[in-house]
Amino acid sequence: MKANFFIIPESFKYSGDSQCNIEDKLKNFAIDLQRIKGISGNHIFCHIDVYGVEIIDSETISDILNDPNSSSLDRDIIQQLRIIWELQETSDSIDDICKVYLPSHNEEECYGLIAFNQIEDISPEYQLIYGIDGWFKFKRYFLGIYPQNADFFIDECKIYFEFLYFHEDNKNSVKRIFPSCVKKIIHHLSELNDKFPNSKTSPYNRLNTLDNFNVQYVHDGQAASPQGDIRKKRDLTFVFLNKENCSENVYCELHLKISHDDRNVFSNDRRIYFHEGIKQIQDGKILIGHIGKHL
Repeated sequence: MKANFFIIPESFKYSGDSQCNIEDKLKNFAIDLQRIKGISGNHIFCHIDVYGVEIIDSETISDILNDPNSSSLDRDIIQQLRIIWELQETSDSIDDICKVYLPSHNEEECYGLIAFNQIEDISPEYQLIYGIDGWFKFKRYFLGIYPQNADFFIDECKIYFEFLYFHEDNKNSVKRIFPSCVKKIIHHLSELNDKFPNSKTSPYNRLNTLDNFNVQYVHDGQAASPQGDIRKKRDLTFVFLNKENCSENVYCELHLKISHDDRNVFSNDRRIYFHEGIKQIQDGKILIGHIGKHL
């Protein structure tokens, strides 16, 4: 699914943020704009009135870009802000952008606003907010609405969960719970991607890491856990390629329980089996061995 993003005057409107926070947002803004532009089919439009908005106390974007020496912002940050000059301008009315484009999503394309702070009267799911939510959350939301088919779904998951690596067999295994659980799958993968890496202990201890993760993990009433039955080892072992392009057997006994589907129907027969990561395989990403029925 391609994404069309708009930057409007409200996107950068000064909200009293500290200069440090504004500079951090500008750094992330420049990085994500390059990421978004790098995905085929995506477009970013900048409204022509953006340049007159006050982005920091008493400084408009036009002032900063045209006379950087007079700005209080760091010169490297100003250089990153110049990326908006590379974007396609739009003269569409703000009303049309917010009330016509944003709700007009379908399985082929979606629309969103890029902003530094929440814009009032615009649904949160249509906004890519720096320092609150991000580009990945925006795309995961629309993947939950338009999962299309199992192959497409897993291929999209590979893009929007940056700390996870998916075994190809997931395209087959996920079919057994697809599409009744797509929003729940995305929720649990998001929890794993966003919270597990920061839960790891140093030195690493698996059980203590799981304890840390489960404190944060918004689950369906059942915490993440190891398998605990060695007789299942063969079923839960998946082959991954390491950096030398050699096959390695990985025992993916850790699992999340997808207790409820998207209609809140309970089942104890759905799992996401994973391994916390091995340095020589995909740079240590969490390895997703199986999404589907309980093995």
